[in-house]
Amino acid sequence: MGQFVEVNYRNFDDAVSIADERGDRIRMSDAERVHSYIRENGVDVDGVMRMTTLHPDAAVTILSKGLMEGIYVSWPDREKALLYVGSDAPIEPLEEYAGGAKYDLVISYTFDDRDKAVVERLVKELGEAGVRVYLIVDGDRPNDPIWSVRFREALFHSHYFSPYLSSSYLRGAGTIREMFDIAREAVHHRSTEYFYPILPLVDDPAALMESTFRSRSAVSSQYDDHEFDWLRTHVFPVDLGWGAERISRFISSLSRNYRGFVNYGYLRELRESFKFVEFIELFTKRVVRIHLGYPSNARYYLFSLFSRGCLFEGSFEPGEKAIEVDDVDRVVDEIETFFRDEVIRPFEEMKLAREADDSGEWLCMGQLCKFRGKPVVKMVGPNPVLGIHEAVPIYICPRCGNTMVRKRAR
Repeated sequence: MGQFVEVNYRNFDDAVSIADERGDRIRMSDAERVHSYIRENGVDVDGVMRMTTLHPDAAVTILSKGLMEGIYVSWPDREKALLYVGSDAPIEPLEEYAGGAKYDLVISYTFDDRDKAVVERLVKELGEAGVRVYLIVDGDRPNDPIWSVRFREALFHSHYFSPYLSSSYLRGAGTIREMFDIAREAVHHRSTEYFYPILPLVDDPAALMESTFRSRSAVSSQYDDHEFDWLRTHVFPVDLGWGAERISRFISSLSRNYRGFVNYGYLRELRESFKFVEFIELFTKRVVRIHLGYPSNARYYLFSLFSRGCLFEGSFEPGEKAIEVDDVDRVVDEIETFFRDEVIRPFEEMKLAREADDSGEWLCMGQLCKFRGKPVVKMVGPNPVLGIHEAVPIYICPRCGNTMVRKRAR
């Protein structure tokens, strides 16, 4: 008969949004596509019908591709979704997640002796550095019918994803598919977060984009050139030649920044790929644009660094004001001084904004949070040097600390 397993609703809703954009969502009104999906995937129609009749008030959704592929029933008003599993065998429950990220990093690898040894040493170093890691083993697929859902929920509630792209991993039938699904997910709600969201562990970073993802296997042939470009613009390869200690220092530093603690250690670990830097003074803030690259790459990675955050911007050529870097330690010291001299008065705690009254609703725009309620207000300024002549309010989510809080009319 099968069974229904409850999944994380926010992760499900995100997957549905991506499926809508890509045309991978099958609506029950499209009888031809529904029958085609059921036939091609060997779905037990009678079992599905019996189970869905138990939930007559639920919406039925079919996702035809990606890590969340399957048949779901959901109640958007209750923020609840269930996945249909055709087996009656007991299934280990999925983890429970709160609003924000539970992990700093998700590592995916194959259950190969060499892969396992490399990953175990790295995880040990990361744990000692205080990095929260979720491990997903490709070899667990056959034994867990909701393996891919378990994987995506961890990804959705983490900061970074690091697949160990060994030869064993790349031979896996599902790995190309998961890389594309993760790239789509990254584009959808991680385009404004700290540094690049996908940090694959590789033996040759310079050759990664030239070889790995240009080979069109049976699985990857279903994806177009635009999706391959996502991988090039949202992936920053990490050289395994660094060793576990250095990789741990790099990821640990990124994680601390992500949590709101300014730390420039990760820049020093990028010394081989640090190519150009631009120091920019804007009206109300200072920005450093950093260009990274590997020797054989035709394009550079670019991200903008602020005094309290960072925004990666895909891959571009250096601008006219870019300065070639010959001494990384000196440049990092200059970056620290550049931001330390930024004359902005520290935040001061204030009362909740008068605007947050009953005439409207405040909503956190963070994909992992979506908190609804009154924000905390902090003030910055005044600062005549930067042209700020009066205090400016910043609205902050009380749950996750995001400053992307918006007021919506009722």
